[in-house]
Amino acid sequence: MAMARRGALALSLALCGLAACIAEPVPEDLGESSAAIIGGSPTSDHPAVGMIESTTGLCSGTLVAPEVVLTAAHCVKPSIDSGTTGQGRVSFGPGGGDFFASVGIADMYAHRYYQEVVTSGYDIALIRLEEAPEGVTPLPFNTDPIDETWLDRQVEVVGFGVTDGEAQTGAGVKRQVHLTIDEVGPDHIGIGYPGRNICQGDSGGPAFYQIDGVDTVIAVNSYGSNFCMNRSYGARTDSHADEGLLEVLAAWSGPCPRDGTCDESADCGEFPDPDCDGCGFDGFCLAGCERLDLDCPVAGLAGDFCSSNDECESRLCAPAPEDEHVMYCSVPCDPEAGPNGGCEPPLTVCGQGPGGEYTCQFNGGTPGIQGAPCTTGDDCRSGVCHEEHDICIEQCGDGLPECRDPFVCEEVSSGVRACVPDEGGGCGCAAPGAGGGGATGALILLGWLLIGRGRRRR
Repeated sequence: MAMARRGALALSLALCGLAACIAEPVPEDLGESSAAIIGGSPTSDHPAVGMIESTTGLCSGTLVAPEVVLTAAHCVKPSIDSGTTGQGRVSFGPGGGDFFASVGIADMYAHRYYQEVVTSGYDIALIRLEEAPEGVTPLPFNTDPIDETWLDRQVEVVGFGVTDGEAQTGAGVKRQVHLTIDEVGPDHIGIGYPGRNICQGDSGGPAFYQIDGVDTVIAVNSYGSNFCMNRSYGARTDSHADEGLLEVLAAWSGPCPRDGTCDESADCGEFPDPDCDGCGFDGFCLAGCERLDLDCPVAGLAGDFCSSNDECESRLCAPAPEDEHVMYCSVPCDPEAGPNGGCEPPLTVCGQGPGGEYTCQFNGGTPGIQGAPCTTGDDCRSGVCHEEHDICIEQCGDGLPECRDPFVCEEVSSGVRACVPDEGGGCGCAAPGAGGGGATGALILLGWLLIGRGRRRR
């Protein structure tokens, strides 16, 4: 949790849930931010752990490449949003004014799915430094899956945060404490208890575990209980490394870094030279990429309606099995590969498309399309729920796709036609000429026609 001004307390608590978001004031040239080691001890070990000062506030982080620091997304997201990603510094040393290296910040990258509520996950980020700090050897972070066999293992947590969660004092000195993993979730590990914990200013700092004899970051300090009195959580590095983190790391510090020079003959490893690949992490969003371009805005997630591949994070917009005119974001699957063909919620069925390809599909039918069960218009892609039959209906006629069986195209309001069950009936709109009700019904449906075809978001 990064250190924040007290003025942000009420909002921070509302946003962070259990997160301990109280902090002492920081220098006026720093902004607001939110996690200090409670019950630990000062240390000069772990020289790769640095203190981050930026327009977001004070956090901790670990040098994982010569010029790249691993930290928490909430430590950098406000700076990214304000356009101040090139301001601040990362200092290395025991702290308390004693630092042997201090390097300026050049850029920041937060996980693209982080939504500024740390409890929702994706609280992981990278900071690019202006140069490599002298005398600091980078440490690795874990990318292999961890599971419940990690319960009861002990990690060493390091950070520059406060030592008193209520008084918000003691920040700026590097401290460490050994804590036991008591929970392993899909995004986090649970650690800490009253009297031994992390707190404000420790956000982004590492939870170390020795793998093959090397201190390895398995999680970054993310959030905890009010006043750091109870327990805390660290964002697992293995959960999201393949969701852009490794590609950004390669672009900033790999064998073919983003340096403005394209070297087509170089062996770049897993990721191509971003200066040669328009779909790479080169600072520009390119349409038509077969794989996700990390420079592009977040697009549709699994199950979101779409009309082209560019509208999906997966870069696959697949037709619904019931109606090829309806498309939603999906991923390829293999019906012979494990449970559900490798598909995950909300798409849990590996089914064959009209072209013979296998994609992940909804179990029990595509929600929200023509004929799908509904209670209100919010349940429907079109925004209109048939009041008699409790099914979604969509516009037809005027060159639009024909209604599929067992629906027929009928006028449901003045000048507006929609697919309805073939036994007839309307959508509950007043008939034309009935006290002006027809005009009202037409306005309702026309509103649907204008906005009903946007993709649903989760």
